[in-house]
Amino acid sequence: MKYIVILMDGMADYPVKELGDKTPMQVAKKPNIDELFKKSKFGLVNNVPENLSPGSDVANLSAMGYDPQKFYTGRSPLEAVSMGIDLKESDIVFRCNVVTVTEDEENYEDKIIIDHSADEITTEEARILIEDVQKHFGNSYLSFYPGVSYRHALVWDKGPESYDLTPPHDILEKKVGDYLPKGESVVLTEGQNGTYLCVGTATYINGILANRTAESTTVQTEPVKALVAVGIGTGKAKQGVPIVGQNKLLTWEGEVLEFTHKDEFKATCYYRFPVDGEITAMGTPTRVGAIAVDPKVIPYWTRMYIVTQDGEYIYGVAVAEDCGTAIKGKWVDLFYETYEEACKFGRRQVDIYFLA
Repeated sequence: MKYIVILMDGMADYPVKELGDKTPMQVAKKPNIDELFKKSKFGLVNNVPENLSPGSDVANLSAMGYDPQKFYTGRSPLEAVSMGIDLKESDIVFRCNVVTVTEDEENYEDKIIIDHSADEITTEEARILIEDVQKHFGNSYLSFYPGVSYRHALVWDKGPESYDLTPPHDILEKKVGDYLPKGESVVLTEGQNGTYLCVGTATYINGILANRTAESTTVQTEPVKALVAVGIGTGKAKQGVPIVGQNKLLTWEGEVLEFTHKDEFKATCYYRFPVDGEITAMGTPTRVGAIAVDPKVIPYWTRMYIVTQDGEYIYGVAVAEDCGTAIKGKWVDLFYETYEEACKFGRRQVDIYFLA
């Protein structure tokens, strides 16, 4: 048996004073709907769980027979699938709207959203914008996809899930800064004011400043922008690319690690079977996190955080406890527990953050 499901989303509306306190639906001429009702069973049903937002995404999912408590993870992954985006289990999807904000304010946080759809921007115009965003901000784990009109998607591989976000259409005529993503935050880089030296001449007449001219301006110290990670929840820790600030990095497990410097190395990996009974050059058991190094380059017992430059592998915290006859110079050998893991990793370039 086949069914036709017609969802007249949002048509209930509110009573309008000018319509005699009736809703637009009550006043509208709708002969086809009226005729259907004469031959139908009808009533009220609540298909949105109390703990979920009563939006069309939750309600429609429920109406189609899917339990929102089990299947609902947000509107964005549903839209991503409709856009033909191939998602992995590790992907977190964010809806990206093209909006219109006021122009007079200098600071972004002070701007006001005046249109949540950028005046119903055309798909062609929006595609140019999103493709440019991808060009400048996309990388191995962040991907921006153009959609239809103002609706687009950001796919974040192994991204966090603990953001508190606000849809743009809910904050029209309100300041952007009051509704930026919220969540647990960590300051990775403290902001610092810059300084500059201005040399010029001043003319005084009878002790009163009459004229001042700047002849040269030299930047003494560059300002440092603050970097604050927002929305990193320890309750849903995931393995993912760290957020790196000035001498601090934040893992997706919510741990803040301080480092002295970063360097690029070549990395291979090895395994030993059986693991039990095998020891490193330092006399410690072989295990994940105990790696082989050239001790002339990296002293034994040095603690590091290692991630491949393509962001595919996050080895995490490691300690220099082993060596190898072939491991010379800027080369590290990472320990894995199985032959399959070692082969899959192969040979890669890695960024090593030397922990303080």
